[in-house]
Amino acid sequence: MKSIPGNLLQEMAQVATTSPWVELLAFSLPNGQTYRVANNTENVTYGGEVYLARSFEPEVVDLAKDAEMPSFGLRLSHVTGELGELLHRSGGLEGQTVTAILVNTGDLAADYSEMTTTYDIRGHSDDAETIEFEIGGPNLYRYPFPSRRYMPNLCECTFKGPRCGYSGREQSCNYTLARCRQYGNAARFGGTPGLAPQSLRVI
Repeated sequence: MKSIPGNLLQEMAQVATTSPWVELLAFSLPNGQTYRVANNTENVTYGGEVYLARSFEPEVVDLAKDAEMPSFGLRLSHVTGELGELLHRSGGLEGQTVTAILVNTGDLAADYSEMTTTYDIRGHSDDAETIEFEIGGPNLYRYPFPSRRYMPNLCECTFKGPRCGYSGREQSCNYTLARCRQYGNAARFGGTPGLAPQSLRVI
């Protein structure tokens, strides 16, 4: 696990410093591009990318105790209108992500992975001066669990892929254990032969 460098820890502990800490935001856009802003009075160049000087503020975390995932608000000033234009042109950023990074302007070459968090964008509202996003952690209900299917008679590996490992002359496979044995590749079979076909029934 990466840790915060000692010089940055000392900088964080100082009451007064000449090197301010700045929040950076990187919004992923539906077209594959990224919109980057810095909560600063001037642009910040970090990781080879320019973060545009903008004003924004987070709201208090919503500690909901019901089935909903916790979320909080993020309000950005968009007096230049560029972010609002991106929102309307793309139909909104719902389903995209925003990555928040806390950096020290006195050492922008340091490793800030411990101060980097990625959130899901769940919605937004805007007016003439500000845009407010609803963001939160990843919704675990979107991810499959377990991460793979367990099948007794069928292999889930891509034929001749890295997990399959077969490099012979055959050009096709029906993904059965019998065929894997025929090809002399049974040790790499991607199924679970010991699993009884009727051991689990989902209704």
